[in-house]
Amino acid sequence: DRKSGVPFLRRRKFVVHAVFFGASMVSEKDGVVEFELSVGNYGNQLDGAAMLQPSTTQALTPTYNGNYYYYMSWNERKPCCRITCQWEDVTHRLEALSVLANTCGRLASGIKRVKELLDFEASAKQCASAVIQVLNVLLDDLAPQNTIQPPDRKSHTTTKLDLKLYEVRKAVMSAVIREATELRDNATDVGEALEKCDELLSRLKALVYEAQNSFPDIVIWMLSSKKRIAFVRIPAYKLLFSKRALARGNLCGECVTVNLKYHGKKGESAKSPQLPAQLRVKMWLGLAEDESDWNKSHELGSIAVFAETYENQSKMPLIGWKDAVGRPNWTGSLGKVSMPREAFKEPDGWTWGGAWDAVPPHSYSGNRDSDIDSFQDDIFEYQMRAPGVNWARSESTFGDVGGNINKEIENLENIEAPPNWQWIDSEWGVDINRAVDEEGWEYTVDDILSGYNPSERVYHLTRRRRWLRSRQKTTKDEKEAEKAQMKAFEMWEYARVFRAEAKYHFKARTFDMARRRRWIRKLVAGPSAGPAHFEFEHKKDIYIESPRMSLVFDQPYSYELRAYVYQARGIRSGDESGMSDAYCRVSFQHRSLQTRVISETVMPTWDETLVFDNLHLCEDPRQMLKNPPEVVVEIFDKDTIAKDDFLGRVGSPVFVHANAGVQPALQWYTIKHLSEESGQLLAAFHLIATSENPAIKMQQLPKPPQTREKKYIVPSGIRPEMQRYRIEMLTWGIRDMKRFQALTIGNPAVQLECCGEIKATEPIEDMKKNPNFQKSTLVFESIYLPKKKIYCPPLNIGVVDHRSFGRKPLVGLHCVRNLERYQYSSALSPPPMSTPKEAREKGKTFSPEAADEPVAVVAEIDPDKKDEEKFDWWSKYYASIGNASAALKVGDYSKYYEDRIQIYNSNLEDVDEFERLSDFLETFPLMRGNWQGENSRTI
Repeated sequence: DRKSGVPFLRRRKFVVHAVFFGASMVSEKDGVVEFELSVGNYGNQLDGAAMLQPSTTQALTPTYNGNYYYYMSWNERKPCCRITCQWEDVTHRLEALSVLANTCGRLASGIKRVKELLDFEASAKQCASAVIQVLNVLLDDLAPQNTIQPPDRKSHTTTKLDLKLYEVRKAVMSAVIREATELRDNATDVGEALEKCDELLSRLKALVYEAQNSFPDIVIWMLSSKKRIAFVRIPAYKLLFSKRALARGNLCGECVTVNLKYHGKKGESAKSPQLPAQLRVKMWLGLAEDESDWNKSHELGSIAVFAETYENQSKMPLIGWKDAVGRPNWTGSLGKVSMPREAFKEPDGWTWGGAWDAVPPHSYSGNRDSDIDSFQDDIFEYQMRAPGVNWARSESTFGDVGGNINKEIENLENIEAPPNWQWIDSEWGVDINRAVDEEGWEYTVDDILSGYNPSERVYHLTRRRRWLRSRQKTTKDEKEAEKAQMKAFEMWEYARVFRAEAKYHFKARTFDMARRRRWIRKLVAGPSAGPAHFEFEHKKDIYIESPRMSLVFDQPYSYELRAYVYQARGIRSGDESGMSDAYCRVSFQHRSLQTRVISETVMPTWDETLVFDNLHLCEDPRQMLKNPPEVVVEIFDKDTIAKDDFLGRVGSPVFVHANAGVQPALQWYTIKHLSEESGQLLAAFHLIATSENPAIKMQQLPKPPQTREKKYIVPSGIRPEMQRYRIEMLTWGIRDMKRFQALTIGNPAVQLECCGEIKATEPIEDMKKNPNFQKSTLVFESIYLPKKKIYCPPLNIGVVDHRSFGRKPLVGLHCVRNLERYQYSSALSPPPMSTPKEAREKGKTFSPEAADEPVAVVAEIDPDKKDEEKFDWWSKYYASIGNASAALKVGDYSKYYEDRIQIYNSNLEDVDEFERLSDFLETFPLMRGNWQGENSRTI
């Protein structure tokens, strides 16, 4: 007899690996940031009882990307984390979850592919072939040799629940196999087949659950100044390695993009739409005996293990740079423990791979504006005052975000563009897109001891504001100039004082009193190498430090990303008028660009191509084809005074193809605001290889055509193919309008907007006397709309009120997202009515069921029959029912009449073909105000 439950299973040694390829859109820009990998309590650096392991990345200050966001500058040395842990052996349960999850994933992607074919109006043959392919893949996944295996009592401890769960899963999968086979052999309609596939998918997803899973999730934390800011958690079965390929987690050893989220109250608040950070990471989980699989997966890079220490110096008056004051001369990155180079001893099984070498600091990432053609400079204006003194008497100084004052800058207008660059903006502008007051100031007591606040207090002694100015490259600069620049600085990085949270920079400033230099020494593992660590004496105790691990790449691959941002529909309104001044901010890896602003609309058409050139990525191109990086598009409402309102976000993998010349197609992406849908974005994102690599063919595409504003438009071949249409609208009248700005609506008029064109009615003279229009027809005589229905643009119906002094405020708005239901085609017009006698004369068998379109049938009475008056409505009803009991009541009705009554089992209002028994006119509810607060309402 099997036990119903086992209190404990045997424990085995597991290893978790992670390589951080990139961190972008980092929200914490004022402090040092590091990322921590943890499983349960293993890897938790803030818990003193946890075993010390290399579970964190280097603590760095995020780098500004020249547009809006910040990123981590890891360059060609990608930080690695490794955790060793012991857990109960539940791999047999996790492998079953992986098999089922992989099956569901392939079925879901197949269904999505068929739906895309339907949206793009593919032929019936193509859609049917795609459905058959989806079902064949499903049946292959559910074959006995490919699906879950019965519990192995010899290798694992099994319970009654394991056996019962296996029986339930096999029963459901057998039913799915039977129904999928029948569907593949007998399906005639693609739509019905997709509905059935969705049903099969939901039944399989219900099986992806394990009640006896004792393995915790893998968690990645973002830490700033030793405080936990945000996290992302990944279930263990998605990362688990298995020698059986079909039971391997779908994310095991793959580069994936993950979005972090805030924890605690900030993560649950609707007022925190900002993304904490986006990571591009490669992870692996498996038994320690299978770790060789992880080591073999890095074909293009090599794992390097380094001992690391920092040389510290302080600046003394009249003397210069001497031994450090307030900390040892040699320490770790946090400066707390003395780590002289001679104190590093070779760990057991490890040998030194070279001498100590000074390397560029983490604060140096090359010139921030290298490899890009446009850049936005930022500089901070600082003012300080004595207690009780007005700010007006304070002098302004200029420096960077870390408070490092540059004495050479006395006036912003005297700042010249760097060599090979020219200014785009005519002058510097204050950045108010932050938590600042109306003039862009933020306040603090002291910028070293505390952070900044947008609200002024009496005790605030320092304030600052950020100035921005964009510039454009005129000629390409050389990489050798950067190398010579770094050599001239001798690898030092500087700060005002030594602190654990100090912000370092590689250019010396006037008030810098501290500097440090990073030294590393390579370690080489021997055949009997164990976990590497170093021991140091600290406060009469032993401090253990783990070496740094990095995945080092010799040469990254070059790419170019083209973001085709065409238009959006149904976005949120950010202004009180019900409209938005919308623009998009597109972020990819460590770069970001911005579209132009489209004013006063909720369906903006940008028709813009954003070109990210000179992108250097270190990923394996073969993995990039399987799991491409993700682009993030954030939509904002531009405000002149206040901070721009966030309207929604879109995340999408880029289109990358092994064959050059294959172009992407525009697709509608759902815009999300927190968890709510807030419109759709029509766009495409194409990643092009511009250097030779082993998987993706190199391609050189010409630049898209430019507009007068020197903006690239979406090129032909990708933009929708247009066709000329005529739009007519009968505007009958306006009813039940509520007051706007405390005044009644007196002279309203309707405005139609489609594809940038606007048509308006004459205003109603007096809303109280007659709420109808004198001339009720609005016509777009000739307007170009996309041929494909999927690209059909929305139609805006707005109401403006004509008031005194020429004012015409927008008092109501309705957006018709899809015009397809209103489209007229001569091919859809019904055939003329015909009588049964005419049908018999034409020699056709007549029946309403056989007709392609509904046909009105007029009953004709044979004049030779004299008993027609004995038939009433009930005779026709019983003849339509067609059962035996009703036949006795019908009599000879069928000899005289062929028409029947269509019987419905529901109210006619619920039948689609009757359109809810509505009039030929349609009522459109009008909305007013922005989406925030109580102002958003139907009027």
